[in-house]
Amino acid sequence: MRGWMRGCGGAGASAWSVLVALLLLVPLAAQAAPRSKTKGKSGAQQRSAEGDVARAADRIRKRGGEETWYVSTVSRPGNELVTVHYWSKGPKFRAETVLAGHRIITLVSGEYYYTLDEVSGTGVAIRRSAKAVAADATRGRPFGGEVERVMSRGGEKIKTEKLGQRSFDVYRSTSSEGRTTVWVTGEAPHVPVRVETYVRKTGAEGTLDYVGWLFGLGIADSFFEPSPDITLERVDYQEYVRRAPRELVGPAPVLYRDLLHGPDS
Repeated sequence: MRGWMRGCGGAGASAWSVLVALLLLVPLAAQAAPRSKTKGKSGAQQRSAEGDVARAADRIRKRGGEETWYVSTVSRPGNELVTVHYWSKGPKFRAETVLAGHRIITLVSGEYYYTLDEVSGTGVAIRRSAKAVAADATRGRPFGGEVERVMSRGGEKIKTEKLGQRSFDVYRSTSSEGRTTVWVTGEAPHVPVRVETYVRKTGAEGTLDYVGWLFGLGIADSFFEPSPDITLERVDYQEYVRRAPRELVGPAPVLYRDLLHGPDS
C-alpha cells in the first residue's frame, strides 16, 4: 500500500481509511456461524429447513467433509460504496475487494495469514499465532458471525420481522460504547443479511448488507493459496507484533484480526 497510496495521491489513503473504519465499525467476527434452529416452526417449514441442511451436508460429505461458503457484502459509509467478496472451506478463508484500482486479497490457510496486492504483484505472509491456528479446529465459518458477537456482549433477540413470505430474526446489543443490530434469516441456514452499528463516542453509523449467500460449493484448496506470481515478504508473528505499531507490514492493513491473533483479540 505504501507505493500505490503515494501513486494515487489521496485516493488510496481515503479508500483504505473508509474500508478500515467500516470493518472496525461493523466487525466480521471470525467466529462460528449461528447454529440452525427449528423451534417454533411449522411442520412443513421444519421439514423444508431440515431438507436444506441435509442436502448441504450431503454435498459436504461428497467433498470430503469440509463445509464451504460464499457471500459478498455491500457497505455505504458516507458517500462511498465498498464491496467485499468472501469464500471459505472449513477454516480456510479468502476475501477480495478493489480499492483505488487495486485488487486486495486476504488469504488464511494453515499457519499463514496473507495480504496480497495483485496489481503490484506484492504481498506479505504473516505466520499466525498459535492461538489463531488452534481455533481453526473448533471455529465454524470464518465470517458472518455477528450474531455470536452480539450475544457474547449481552445482546438478545428483540423481534421477528416478516418481509413478503420471508421472516427475519433481529438481534441487538447495547452498551456504553454503542449499539449493534443484526438481521438473520429465519430459515435454515440461519445467516446474517444486515448489520447496523452505532458508535456512541463519535456518533458514527455503519450499515453492511450481506448479498448472495451460497453454501456447499466445490472449491479447490489452491484457491486459498497465493499465486506464484506474487512476490511475498515472510514475517514471523512476533516480528509482526513488534513492527505493526510503527509501520505498515505488507501492502495493506490486517483487516481480520481474529484470524491472525486468535479469538477475542
